[in-house]
Amino acid sequence: MNGLEREQTIQYIIENAGGFEGKTPDEIRQYLLEKGDGFIQTLARGLIRDYYFGPESRL
Repeated sequence: MNGLEREQTIQYIIENAGGFEGKTPDEIRQYLLEKGDGFIQTLARGLIRDYYFGPESRL
């Protein structure tokens, strides 16, 4: 993932993911960067799947 893709994906996660209550966007960005590109991509894919197919698609 190049730098622009990474930043766009992180921004998407910040805007759409739950579970980061009480965290600032910078804290979320730092956490995601520490986890690495594979984690970022997997989380984004899950959010996109949930958006199109609903959370029940995880079953």
